[in-house]
Amino acid sequence: MGQKHFYLIEDVANLIANTLMEKFCIEWIRVKVSKPGAIHNAFNVGVCIERQNKMFIKSLKKD
Repeated sequence: MGQKHFYLIEDVANLIANTLMEKFCIEWIRVKVSKPGAIHNAFNVGVCIERQNKMFIKSLKKD
């Protein structure tokens, strides 16, 4: 992925999910990203996203 600056951890999670789904033709994925100490007085901040590859599902229905 190289060097890139992100303002939101949601963007990081989306990039990871999309990249893995495209590269490995994954049907479904869950990505969890956390950033400890991102917010004052918070131990951890995190996000969990799930994605389903609709193209993968369509290809299964054609067969």
